[in-house]
Amino acid sequence: MTILSGGFDEEAFRAAVSQWGRFGEEFSAIRDAEVVKLGSGHWPQFSQPDALATALVAAVR
Repeated sequence: MTILSGGFDEEAFRAAVSQWGRFGEEFSAIRDAEVVKLGSGHWPQFSQPDALATALVAAVR
């Protein structure tokens, strides 16, 4: 599983999700999860469409 995150790197994402109760527990149970920081803010399809497209293609490979 790949999480494409606008602003969080993997450590920050995991720290935030750990505060989500059951949802955080479920996410922590996923062994092959990776977080890819885009550095784009909330709307990467508008602010960084090429970087988002590249990350999407990499995620499905």
